[in-house]
Amino acid sequence: MSGGFVHRSLTVAALIAASAWGQQVKAVRFAKLWDGEKVIDRPLVLIENGRIKSVQAGDPAPPAGAEVVDWSRYYGLPGLIDVHTHMTYISEGPGITRGGQRMAAVTVFLAQENARKTLETGVDAAHEFGFRPGAIGPLNTFIARNLETAKRAWKAGVPFAMGSDAVYTMFGQNTRELGWFVKTGMTPEQALRTATVNAADLLGMRDDLGAATPGHFADLVAVEGDPLMDIQVAIGQVRGVMKGGTVVVKR
Repeated sequence: MSGGFVHRSLTVAALIAASAWGQQVKAVRFAKLWDGEKVIDRPLVLIENGRIKSVQAGDPAPPAGAEVVDWSRYYGLPGLIDVHTHMTYISEGPGITRGGQRMAAVTVFLAQENARKTLETGVDAAHEFGFRPGAIGPLNTFIARNLETAKRAWKAGVPFAMGSDAVYTMFGQNTRELGWFVKTGMTPEQALRTATVNAADLLGMRDDLGAATPGHFADLVAVEGDPLMDIQVAIGQVRGVMKGGTVVVKR
């Protein structure tokens, strides 16, 4: 499934209930913000009509009447992008079977749970795959071989974009791929670029996605800790997610 379709799906899922507030000016505070290129200290991000209007450093006062989202305890990031998922692959559940035939509208409705988990990004379910014992050895060999291939590609200058290939039970684990990118030799910042500016470039949406700068969609992530020092902060310490100016995850 294309990243562009996923972005549209997540936007619809996140914003339907909040459309009446789209015109209100919002102000978001962070301790720091990595905007896709640089770090801004104590920024105030102003949002209007679902897009970032301005980013000001130094903890300025918000404009009168603005709705303030106080994430001043947290480090801010642009919304992350997964360029390769299977959002409509539904896991088993009551009355649900994998691969079963169903109406398209039913599939989209059931896929809401996958979209919700993806929005939350940071669910730790690494031990829930349930591989049979005999598969572990070959799987580890496969992982090691592909890690070496990725290392060679990175050293050769091949650009990377995060594409988790999330399917069935893997939603909510999408960003674990960033940890593997660090293992290839990337810095945490370079790994974050794979899920922001690089991914936006790949999708042809650089003007809308992948950066927390004026004109871009107000897609923001609040994490606890410094993700430029430790990529695991971006993977497992998500405390808030904003989609198009609306807070959709708050922990």
